[in-house]
Amino acid sequence: MYNESADRTIISIEMLRIYIGVFPSMALSIKDCKKMEVLVPTRIHASAPAKESRHSFLYSLNNAYILCDVEYCFSLFTKLTVGVAIISDAGLPIISDPGWVVVKEAVDNDIDVVSIPGATAGLTALIASGIPAHAFYFAGFLNSKKSKRKQELKKLYNKEETIIMYESPHRIVETISILDEIFTNRNIVLARELTKKHEEYLRGKPKELLEVAESLKGEMVLIIEGNQNPESDELIELNDLSIEEHYKHYIDKGFSDKDSMKQVALDRHIAKKEVY
Repeated sequence: MYNESADRTIISIEMLRIYIGVFPSMALSIKDCKKMEVLVPTRIHASAPAKESRHSFLYSLNNAYILCDVEYCFSLFTKLTVGVAIISDAGLPIISDPGWVVVKEAVDNDIDVVSIPGATAGLTALIASGIPAHAFYFAGFLNSKKSKRKQELKKLYNKEETIIMYESPHRIVETISILDEIFTNRNIVLARELTKKHEEYLRGKPKELLEVAESLKGEMVLIIEGNQNPESDELIELNDLSIEEHYKHYIDKGFSDKDSMKQVALDRHIAKKEVY
């Protein structure tokens, strides 16, 4: 249950204080954690039920891998003699895992929160990407459904900041295909297996990455260049309209049917057949 050589990240709640950071460390020892209730996010647990939300549940290691919701975690705050540890072997806790809810509850209950710096995949990929890092937007994991993921990416199109997002190997081809439609000429970096033996950075336009994406394995980070020529406020407002309303806007301005449909497709970065 406890691997003394592992370099894991941890959140521990003990004596009215939460520590967030790398484990083991000078602030948090293995001896400390053996006294605690140890929880792991379902996303890193091999037995996690596929249909359960990865952002809502935690597993208890001390209680035979019991699936427990955040309400179970909250109840532990009333047991001041019991510490709580939320560990992750997939990066810094709180980032794209359910632990943030526990921290929020601790803050709401006047429990001190202390952050101990540790590695996180998004920033690790960003600083080695070669893409501007003075301002960035963290999108995390996008929706698992292709249609909703496409809509989320369209909303990100006009951001001037560098975009950081996470993706899994079984969706990477589909996601890069969408990026090729929407972010066609942007520079993109795909970083995978960070800090491991097969760490790799792939750089290029979406179409270039699409050529090799199918064979890739491991957890991945995508770094997407920000929009260097952001659209006008008017165009942003037009894209908030329905396609029919957007089309009518150009008709009212005197465009022909054909030119109106062509312009709507250009504005929305979609194929003309979607407007037709």
